[in-house]
Amino acid sequence: MKGYIQLMTTRRLIPGLIFTAILTASLAAAQTTTDQPAQTGDQPTVVVSPALTARLANVPFIIPPVPTGLSAAEYLAKSKEFAAQAAVVYPVAFVDKPLWTEAIKYAEAAYTADSSSNDTVAYLGGVYTTTQWWFKGYEYYKILESRMALTPEQRTNAALDAAKVGYIRLTRGLNADAAMFLQASLNYVDSPDVRAMLAQAQK
Repeated sequence: MKGYIQLMTTRRLIPGLIFTAILTASLAAAQTTTDQPAQTGDQPTVVVSPALTARLANVPFIIPPVPTGLSAAEYLAKSKEFAAQAAVVYPVAFVDKPLWTEAIKYAEAAYTADSSSNDTVAYLGGVYTTTQWWFKGYEYYKILESRMALTPEQRTNAALDAAKVGYIRLTRGLNADAAMFLQASLNYVDSPDVRAMLAQAQK
C-alpha cells in the first residue's frame, strides 16, 4: 500500500523542526488552493465536491455501503487492496477518488465489525490523513489515545490533522474552535507555527 506506507514512513522522521516544515508547506498550499470554502456570514458556503466539503468543514460525506457478510479481517484486507491500487492510480490522494472511497468504506466496515481492533483504528486514522480528511483522521487517533495505544508516529499524524483543522477554522473566523484544535495539536507535537496560530486564535 504505497501511498499509506509512504505517508507513515515520512512521519516517523518528524518530531519538532521537520514536523514544522511539513506543516508550514501544507498550510501554505491550503492558503493558495481554490478548494478553500467561501464565507457567507457565520456559515461557510462550500463550492466544491461533497468529499472536499467533508474534509474541510466536517460536513457529512455519504460513503456507499459495502457487501455484508464479511469478517472484520476480510473487510480490512479489501480496504488495503483498494488503497494499494489508489496509491498507484492517483498522483494526489483525495477521499472522493473512487478507489480511495472504496478503501475507506471497507475500512469503516471493518471497524463496524470489530471496533475493538486498534490496528483497524490506526489504519483508519492513517487512511483519512492520507486522503486529507483531517477531522476524521484526528477522530480515530483520539480513539487510540483514549485506549493508551497511540504511538509516537501516530501522535505526529494526530498533531498534523488537528493543526490543519485548526487552521481551517481560524481562516473562517471560528477562533474558539480553532484554538481547541491548535492546542490539541501542540499537546501532541510542539510547533512554532502552530503556537503562532494559537496566539492569533486567542486574540
